[in-house]
Amino acid sequence: MPSNAEIADKWIIFTFARLYESFPVRVDISVEEIQNEIGGPPFGSVNVFAADLASWLIEEKYIRSGTPYSDEVFLAEAVLTERALAALKKVPSAMSEKRSLGERLKDLSLDIGKSVAKKEAGEWIVELFSNLP
Repeated sequence: MPSNAEIADKWIIFTFARLYESFPVRVDISVEEIQNEIGGPPFGSVNVFAADLASWLIEEKYIRSGTPYSDEVFLAEAVLTERALAALKKVPSAMSEKRSLGERLKDLSLDIGKSVAKKEAGEWIVELFSNLP
């Protein structure tokens, strides 16, 4: 069974992919949408998990959101911050593949609810956060 941290990584990937695709248009992301695609946390309430993850993403300045979390809406009127967008546009110099993190994220998010290995999701999160200013 995956840990809460592993599920959080997948929720973050899904969220960043949606916001990267829609940038600069603000979008709502529902709890139900993510749960249907990825699933919920194995430990604790999905509502507590979603509220805490949404708060963390906003407090750490990765995402701006227009209204507070509710039981139905994970992020309302959400958009990536300049900090997150800059990291997603980077092409890591160590990568042989010359696509930005954001472009690779789109491919990864297509499989996130199906068969993305824990290792791949975790590696992407580490790579993203290491590229943040």
